[in-house]
Amino acid sequence: MQKDALKKAAGRKEELAGHIRAFELCAERSEADIASPKDDLKDKCAPIRCFFLMKKSFWLFQAWKSEKLLADLGNNALSKKPALSPSFAEALSRAKHQLVAEAGGLECWNSLLPFKRTKLELTIEFSMVWTLGQDAYLGLSEAEKHEAEFLGASYGADCEPTPAKAHALNKSSQGAVKAISLASRIFNNKDTYCWYMENRGLVASQFPDMSNVRFQSHTEAAEVVLMDHQAILEFLEFVQDKKGHRKLNLIEVSLYKALHCLKTIMEAVTIVIYDSIVLHPYLKMVWGPGTESLNVLDLGLLHEEPKQHLKLIYTNPKLIFGANVPPETPCFGGQPWYTPAAMTAAFKLGFKLEHLSPITLALF
Repeated sequence: MQKDALKKAAGRKEELAGHIRAFELCAERSEADIASPKDDLKDKCAPIRCFFLMKKSFWLFQAWKSEKLLADLGNNALSKKPALSPSFAEALSRAKHQLVAEAGGLECWNSLLPFKRTKLELTIEFSMVWTLGQDAYLGLSEAEKHEAEFLGASYGADCEPTPAKAHALNKSSQGAVKAISLASRIFNNKDTYCWYMENRGLVASQFPDMSNVRFQSHTEAAEVVLMDHQAILEFLEFVQDKKGHRKLNLIEVSLYKALHCLKTIMEAVTIVIYDSIVLHPYLKMVWGPGTESLNVLDLGLLHEEPKQHLKLIYTNPKLIFGANVPPETPCFGGQPWYTPAAMTAAFKLGFKLEHLSPITLALF
């Protein structure tokens, strides 16, 4: 056990040395540009992507940065306060004489290998500079301490997301969008789901493959959730009954609760309605059959038409929610519903949702 622990510790130190060397190479490369600022290495690696490191490796890196910080503060104190230099040189000289005495005298000291003598002298000097750095650190404000010690994680080009990105992440981490994402994670990884749905005689036995790079994958998944709403709930109950401990896991429980939440269902209904009225008809005009030879420069007038249609729907909500309104009336371009079964399910569930109309119009 002790040998394994020593091996792991040595491995982490080697890993730390490798990371430091990589940062040094990056720093040398960036400083080759005349216009680039000559920042210290410890400052350049402040936004280190620490999720790639083990915790103990990260702690080693943090300790290394703290030592470098105190050394820099000590050296800055010597350079900015000339009055310290004579006293520091005198103290350093006394410390070196102490080293010679501890080695057994001048003769024994000179018998040491040159690199050993140099190493001992540098260790003493670093210790004294480090002590000066500690005194300088105590004189910093809290904001200066935080900036100097900062060591965080970066998940992309920037450490902090833009306001637009933060807003999008916040909206997509809750409500119908989150519930649909959970459904995709569950059903696309369960062969039992396909078997169960096929035995129920449902057409949409395969749940849509959702991806951030696939257009309309969320709306397609929302359509399936509405069309097979009751069947999905029964499937989750079926899964629970088949488990030995008769308990759903956290993701399954979250989806089950979301599909019982009227607010979440209302968001899903809104997504499907907006998709059927605006998105699908519009994309069909741009990418659908017969557009293979269409020049993008010819789409200028087409891009203006949805704006007028959105205004028309916003001022006349009865075009969507009125009684006996044909699908061609609210749909952009006078087209029929892309998925009639999904719209039927949406309006069927919509009768239970008293705020569906204003929430839907908010998208317009």
